[in-house]
Amino acid sequence: VFVDFMLHHLALRFGDYDLAIEHEARLKALADVTQVIANLAAEAEARRLFQQGDAAAALNAFDPFQAIEDNQLTVEPENNGYRARLLRAKILLALGRNEDALRWAQSVHAGLQAFNPELLPDVYRVQAEAHENLGQWSRAADRYQRFVDLWA
Repeated sequence: VFVDFMLHHLALRFGDYDLAIEHEARLKALADVTQVIANLAAEAEARRLFQQGDAAAALNAFDPFQAIEDNQLTVEPENNGYRARLLRAKILLALGRNEDALRWAQSVHAGLQAFNPELLPDVYRVQAEAHENLGQWSRAADRYQRFVDLWA
């Protein structure tokens, strides 16, 4: 399962959407085995659709499979769904749903440093863009500065 998930990521990196779809199909075939596999299948499809420029379809790919309660994804505790939550934040930002994007980005930021600190630049960038789109200039400037400081 995780091999297909990782090969899906590689196929997307190389722009081979047909191969990515093959790996999605393998994941979807096992989606009824556990919720974790269903989440991975949904995330894979959403990531491909978003990369192909269809943010609305990407968000729809998440929704049938993800159990959402209080802004959290249902995932295995050791995974915590940080990458999936960040992807959802990026999709919501692309759809102009800035406040929702901020909530999802904040849910990633809350426990990020302990689990996936490499995602922090993306979180700050999503937050900065959402604040900017909402006209919250000082918050946007703060998040952009945090983004820049990570590279200094």
